[in-house]
Amino acid sequence: MGNPTWMYRLKDGAVEAKIFDSDDLPKGWVDAPPKVEAFDLETADKNALEAYAKEKHGVDLDKRKGIDKLREQVRELDGYGE
Repeated sequence: MGNPTWMYRLKDGAVEAKIFDSDDLPKGWVDAPPKVEAFDLETADKNALEAYAKEKHGVDLDKRKGIDKLREQVRELDGYGE
């Protein structure tokens, strides 16, 4: 058993903090609040869009597509598609 470790993530626009065992740290959490950044769809690059879709929706985006198509895909995943 490791040490208790505070971890942080952004959830619904707010920072969430929780203690985890240092031997079993979850993905999607960071070790300090300043490292948590809000996701901005309009300024995100392809890598950020891919990471967001994978983390939040479990979907792998095809980065061969253009940035506008990827943003459209993410909007649809978030429920804001047309």
